[in-house]
Amino acid sequence: MTASTEQAFGDLNLASSAKHGLKNLEIEFLEKISETPYSRLYKVYEKKQDRILFLKEFELLDDQDFQEANSELNTLLNISRQDGNNEFIDLLFAQSKPTLEDPKESLKRLCLVFKAGEGSLKDFASYKQTQNKEWTETELQKILAETVKQLQLLYKNNVICRNIRPEHLVFDQGKVKIVDFSYAINPQNVKEKLDIVGSVRCMAPELVKAHQKVLNRTQYDPLKTDTYALAQVILRLPFPTVEDREELIKSFREKYPQVYKTLEPMLIEEPNSRISFLELTDNVAPENFENEDGQKVKEYILSQNKAPFESTELVEQAIIYGQLGNHKQLAEVITQINPKSENFEKLAELEKIRIFNLQGEAASIEGNIPEAIDSYRRELKLKKTMLEGTHSSIVASYTIISKLLLKIRDYPRAIEYYELLIGIKKQKDENSFELGPVYFELGILYEQTNNLVRAKENYENALRIAKLEHGETSAKLTNIYSTLGNLEEKMGRYTEAVDLLQTALKLKLKNAPEDQVSLASLYNNLGHAYERSLKPKYALENYQKALTIWLKTKGEKSENVGTVYNNMGSAYDSLGDRKQAVNYFEKALAIRIEIFGPEHSSIAQIENNLATAYFHLQKFDKALENYKKCLNIWKSAYGEEHIKVATVYNNIANVYTSLKKKVEAQEYFEKSVEIKGKVLGKSHPSLATTYATLGLLYWDNGAKDKAIEVLELAHDIRNEQLGKTHAATQEIYTLLIKLKKAVGK
Repeated sequence: MTASTEQAFGDLNLASSAKHGLKNLEIEFLEKISETPYSRLYKVYEKKQDRILFLKEFELLDDQDFQEANSELNTLLNISRQDGNNEFIDLLFAQSKPTLEDPKESLKRLCLVFKAGEGSLKDFASYKQTQNKEWTETELQKILAETVKQLQLLYKNNVICRNIRPEHLVFDQGKVKIVDFSYAINPQNVKEKLDIVGSVRCMAPELVKAHQKVLNRTQYDPLKTDTYALAQVILRLPFPTVEDREELIKSFREKYPQVYKTLEPMLIEEPNSRISFLELTDNVAPENFENEDGQKVKEYILSQNKAPFESTELVEQAIIYGQLGNHKQLAEVITQINPKSENFEKLAELEKIRIFNLQGEAASIEGNIPEAIDSYRRELKLKKTMLEGTHSSIVASYTIISKLLLKIRDYPRAIEYYELLIGIKKQKDENSFELGPVYFELGILYEQTNNLVRAKENYENALRIAKLEHGETSAKLTNIYSTLGNLEEKMGRYTEAVDLLQTALKLKLKNAPEDQVSLASLYNNLGHAYERSLKPKYALENYQKALTIWLKTKGEKSENVGTVYNNMGSAYDSLGDRKQAVNYFEKALAIRIEIFGPEHSSIAQIENNLATAYFHLQKFDKALENYKKCLNIWKSAYGEEHIKVATVYNNIANVYTSLKKKVEAQEYFEKSVEIKGKVLGKSHPSLATTYATLGLLYWDNGAKDKAIEVLELAHDIRNEQLGKTHAATQEIYTLLIKLKKAVGK
C-alpha cells in the first residue's frame, strides 16, 4: 500500500467515523451492482435504520490495484472535504482489516458504505416498468439537470467520472448524486490515451469503435464521452427495452420533445461537434419538484425476490461481514457455503482457501474451537499445495491453529505447531528476531506440560535472540530472566534461580524503576528462591520490600499483601521464630478469608502452614483445629484420594503422636499411606518415613506382625533409594532384627 493510499483511507475513516459514529453495521446483501478487478459495489439493506445503502469493498492485491484505489480514495476524500452543502454522495462508514496472509498490510481490504438516498435511477426505472408508470417530462428534466450539475461540481473539484450508469446515479433529497468513482480521473492527469471504460449500451461512438478493435486504451475527451453516456442514460429510462439507437431517439423525441432539445447536441456522434456537460449552462431543474415515488421504490427493492448468490459471492459477503465486525451474520452466510457441494468443487483453490478461513473464523467466534481448528487445518492443507513451506501465509496458519489449540488446552498438539513454526523460521535465519517470542511461548507450553528441561531450552533461546535484538541490558530481557529464574526454582536449582532473578531485578531497577507493581513481584519471587535455598534472612529482606510496595499500591486487604504475609510466615518458620510465623500466617489467613470466604481452596495452604507453626510451638489443639480446616477444604476441592489430602492426614497423625494418642495417630497414618499407595505406588520414596513411624505404632498398639510387615516395606524403599549401607537403611534394618527376635522370628 502506498503512503498516499494509506493516508487517503485513514482520513476517510476518521472523517466518516467522527461524522456518523457507526459500528458493526447489520446489513443484508440485495444485489451486486458492479465490479472492477480490485473492487465490488453492492446494494445492501440496513435493518436498524430501515434504509438502502451502497457498500464498496476493495481487495488490493498488486501495485496496479493500489494505484487505482489511490485515485478513487483521493477522489472521495477530496469531495468529502469540499462537501459543506451536501452536494456529493454521503460516506457513512469506512473500515479496514488486515488479511490473514499478511497482517502487516492493514489496508489490503477496505470497506466503504454510502448513503443510497431514495434509490438509483435503475431502481426507479425498474419500479416504473413493473407498475406500468410512465416517466413525466418534468421528472426527466429534473434528473438531467441535477446530473449535469453533479458532473459540473465534480469537475470543479478536479474529478471526471468516466463511468456514467443508471445504477451509479442516486436520488438523495431532491438531488442526483454519483456513487461510484472506480474510473474517475483528475482533469490534470488526462493523457494522450486513456482506458476504455463504461457500459457498452451507453458508450460514445468513438469508444465503441475502439472497443470493437479490441483496444484497451485510446485517445478521447472524457468530458465528451461522459456527456454522451449521460444522454444515453436519459434516453433509455423510459424505453429500457429498445436497443436500436435510431428507434430509441425517434421514440424519445416524440414523447419528450423539451428534454430532447437539451439531449440533441449531447448525442452528436462526431466528438469535436458534440458539446460537453460544462457547456450546458442554461440547464435548469424544474422548481418545486418533489419525488413522490421515493418510499415506494424502497419498498419495491425490498419486495423483489433475490437471485441466489454464487459461492464466490457468498465468500465476498462473508469477508465483508468480517470487516464490519458483524460476526453473527458472518457465521450465517458461511453455513450457506457447503464444501461438499458441486459448486464448491468448481471454485478456484484460492476461493476454497478463503472459505475454509472464514469457516474457521465463524466457528471460532461461536466458540466451537474444534470445528475452527478443523477448518483452518483444511485451509492449511490447500495452502501447502500452492505455496512454499516457508511462505508467510503458511506461517500465519500455523500460528492461528496453535493459539486455538491453546484455548482448548491441547498443549501437546499446540507444541507440534510451535515446533513447526520454529523450524520454518530457522530455515530463513536461525537468529531471526521473529523467533524470540515463539521460543518464549513454546517454553511456556513445555512448562505447562511439566517438560521443564525443554521449557528451559526454549526460554534460553528466547533470551539469546532478545540479547541479539535489544542488547544485554535492555528492559526487554527482564521478563525472560524472571521466567527462567522461576523455572530454575521449580527444577530445584535454587542458586541458579536466585542469580537469574537478581539479574531481572537489576534490569528492572535500571530501566523501569517506576514500575512498582512488577518490582514487587520480582522481590517476592526472589525472596521465595532465597527461602528455598535455605537463606530465610535474605528471603525476609526481599519479602519486606515487596510488602512495602504492595501496601502502598494495592492496599492492606489486597490478595498480593496476603500472599507476601504467608511467605513471610514461612521464612520466620524456617528461622525458628514460630511466634512471628503465626503472626504473619494469621494476617494472611484473615485477608484471604475476607476476599474469598473460609472455604476457598487458596485458604487451605495457609491453614496448613499455620497449623505447622502451632505444632512447633506445641500448641497441639490449635494445630489440630487448623489442620482439620485445611483437610475439609482440600477434600472438597480435590476429592478424598489426592496427595494433598494424604499429606494433611500425615500431619494430623504427627500431632496425635505428640499427644500420645497412638490409636488416633495410627488411624490417620493408615489413611495417609492408603492414599499415597494408590496415587504414588506402594514403593514410592516418600512413604519410607511414614511406614517406619506406622510400624512402631502398630508395635505399641499390639499389632506386632503388621508392624514387622510395614517396617520391611520401609526397609525395602530405603535400600532401593539410599543403598544397603546408608545409615537410614541400617537404622530400620537393626530395628527389624530386634522386633523379629522379640516375637521369635
